[in-house]
Amino acid sequence: MVNDKYGYAIGRIRALETKMLDEARLVRMADAHDFQSAFSVLNETAYAGHMQQMEHPFDFEELIEMEMTETRKFLRSMAGGSQDMKELLEGSLRSSKDPFLKEIIKMSGDNKKKKLAMRKEGAATTSNAAEEEKAMDDRLIDLVKRGRYMSFGIHPLLAFWMAKMIEVKDLRFVLVCKKNGVGTEEIKKRIRRTYV
Repeated sequence: MVNDKYGYAIGRIRALETKMLDEARLVRMADAHDFQSAFSVLNETAYAGHMQQMEHPFDFEELIEMEMTETRKFLRSMAGGSQDMKELLEGSLRSSKDPFLKEIIKMSGDNKKKKLAMRKEGAATTSNAAEEEKAMDDRLIDLVKRGRYMSFGIHPLLAFWMAKMIEVKDLRFVLVCKKNGVGTEEIKKRIRRTYV
């Protein structure tokens, strides 16, 4: 069967999902008493594999770049020449014949326009705007999760990459907040819904 060619890749992704940042880990990072303690939670995740290679300890941007480069390379090798996957990894996916991807592209575009409009109106820093942005991202992750539960085809691979992009957003948000001394409860309120 045509779709069976992704069976091995989907199996690998199921294993990688266990090392993603789930809500419990993000909450523990928010609860940590300082930045270094929050950072240490990453030892339980896929990011741990890169820590020995870091040039600067606790440089989470360097860590994120290494993890995303490795994930991109892995997905490219597993995608079997899928044009949708290629364009998604390059950040150039603007249209697709696939109904699932069409829906994601539309929602992502709509969210981007709404966030831009809020910034232009000067509302982006208000708590209401922050809640609205979180709600938009939560709706997107709920949609992306549908790809996770598709047993055949390229969708779980596409969904995994999009989930990693959202994971990075949350990771960066939590660690920047910890570095700047933002209160635990304020951080927790803004954590987006997770993929796992």
